Amino acid sequence: MSKVKKFSYFTPVLTGILWGSTAPVSKLILHDVTPWDLVVYRVLIGSFTLMLLIKMVRVSESPMVSFRDLLIISLSGIAVPWLTYNLGLVYVNANHAGLMLGSYPLLTFLIAYFLVGEKLKKLQYTGISVGFIGLIIFFLDKIGLEYSFQWLVGALLIMFSIICWSVYAAYLKKIQLARGSLALTLKTFIISIPAIFVPVLFIQQGVHLPSEPASLIGIVWLGVFPSAVSY
Repeated sequence: MSKVKKFSYFTPVLTGILWGSTAPVSKLILHDVTPWDLVVYRVLIGSFTLMLLIKMVRVSESPMVSFRDLLIISLSGIAVPWLTYNLGLVYVNANHAGLMLGSYPLLTFLIAYFLVGEKLKKLQYTGISVGFIGLIIFFLDKIGLEYSFQWLVGALLIMFSIICWSVYAAYLKKIQLARGSLALTLKTFIISIPAIFVPVLFIQQGVHLPSEPASLIGIVWLGVFPSAVSY
């Protein structure tokens, strides 16, 4: 087995680990900066990281994508879900956010079925049904334990971000770009910058700098690994 093929088996595991670090690291940083600040830093550092990666390795040319498609994957994959995920983490602890993130595969299967017409096997139907039952039980259990209304709002924001990521993955399949490319990913990041900066300037009139060293390290980690490398 070639080294490239072996690495291709390892990449989904690595991506899962990087994504799994997002909730606890973000929760730590959000004690120091706002959700808006964090998403700005992630996009800027992620864009810079992708530029370096493109310079360092040989990359294929970016596939031809219409501006409309580029805008859809930028908003559904980066700008909107990163912001709503951060806003949700203000009210929800990292453990609960991580559990909810586990619904991403089943939501992607479901959205791909409607958006792409991807046929599901009986086992996949069963998996989706079991997953949704588990998700409903999770929410009912938390509500039964008298979690606050703020927790419910935060949980819904996180679920909305996961739905956005599922739309992103399904839409890439729809336009036949399931593997994407570094150059295309960089374009989606760059388009996300004004989509994020304009609301930030209106809502909080600027971006705040982190005051804690741990927050700075966490921001760099999120910008480089879960943001750029995992995409």
